[in-house]
Amino acid sequence: MKMKTPGLLALFLATCFTYTVEGQRHRIKSMQCDMKLLFTMNTQCTCCAAAFKMACPKGWIKTTQGLGERGCSYTVKLGGNTLSLPGCSHACKKEVEKKNCCQGFWGTECYECPSFSDKPCSGHGTCLDGITQNGTCICEVSMDFII
Repeated sequence: MKMKTPGLLALFLATCFTYTVEGQRHRIKSMQCDMKLLFTMNTQCTCCAAAFKMACPKGWIKTTQGLGERGCSYTVKLGGNTLSLPGCSHACKKEVEKKNCCQGFWGTECYECPSFSDKPCSGHGTCLDGITQNGTCICEVSMDFII
């Protein structure tokens, strides 16, 4: 009995493996488009001489140096009088990543909306997409049925 060439067997296996990988790629489509949100705030206004000790809240990053920024005012009570004095504050920032699905994907795992020929809802509706939605198709109203 004659053995087949190993090259032919390797070619066959490579073709099957490539098909499987491509099939998996199309079957498992999950698209997450997280959004980065940037928040900014200023520390409490205080005497400029003491401003260098002002810290941003935990998790925030101070973006100003030294005395910070001038231009704010703070109040001091002296006896029965309240004085408004010029002061300094620091700018702080915090970047937060908000989980979000790309358009045409839904749910916490960002599954692909039902589609046909890469058109959500078979091209005849809108998919309830987004991380808090359920992927349901809302059909478009056809003018053919309106009397």
